Amino acid sequence: GAKQHSPNAEKSIERWSPIITRPNEQKLKQKLCCKSKWTFHEQTQHAIVQDSRLQTALTRVLFIWSLRHPATGYVQGINDLVTPFIVLFIVDELGADLDSFPSSTEQLDDSQLDNIEADAYWCLGNLLEGIQDHYIFAQPGIQEMVLKLEDLLRRVNEPLYKHMVEDQGLRFLQFAFRWMNCLLLRELPLRLIIRLWDTYLCIGEVTADGFDEFHVYVCAALITMFQDDLQGLDFQVFGFAPAAFA
Repeated sequence: GAKQHSPNAEKSIERWSPIITRPNEQKLKQKLCCKSKWTFHEQTQHAIVQDSRLQTALTRVLFIWSLRHPATGYVQGINDLVTPFIVLFIVDELGADLDSFPSSTEQLDDSQLDNIEADAYWCLGNLLEGIQDHYIFAQPGIQEMVLKLEDLLRRVNEPLYKHMVEDQGLRFLQFAFRWMNCLLLRELPLRLIIRLWDTYLCIGEVTADGFDEFHVYVCAALITMFQDDLQGLDFQVFGFAPAAFA
């Protein structure tokens, strides 16, 4: 929990933070500054996403993780994955809830924000450790999950599969890649994402099992849940189908 902060994460952030100012790292820093504005569903209009202290903390988390994982580096979508952790730790520090989420970090002192940053960094690292093949070159882990989703839907709902793939010529990569890359953070409300991720963490022998295996079944369930609507859509509308799940 956020009250028992991760000492290793704090030491890591303390160790790596000074090199953010090195000239050869400025390009990466600028890229991550843009990503730190957050791009996930429902929270994009929340005032706190414009908070400069929070953007700096998020940028630092992404920057340090990228430096410590040169084989992966920063890949678009990783910024989404850290968001639920930061939000939960802010709520925990303030003793608030998601319905009364603050509009800025004014209520947090520097020590509290440092703790939130450290905990978010540790949680992100622990999550990505199990799904790192999602974010290396060509992202083979994500490609495999998309193929599993297509095969699963073909087996459990062949009429819908034929409508999507054979009748409409839809490729699963056209919509499901983002579902796997951002773990539905851009499709579902944050409150639901937190509940969903809580379930993922309880499944399997290692953390990655829920995010790597069970997530595919969740995506298939979403498609099946809206099968009546989807079977009435043509290809042009199908391209925006994921938004209907929000």
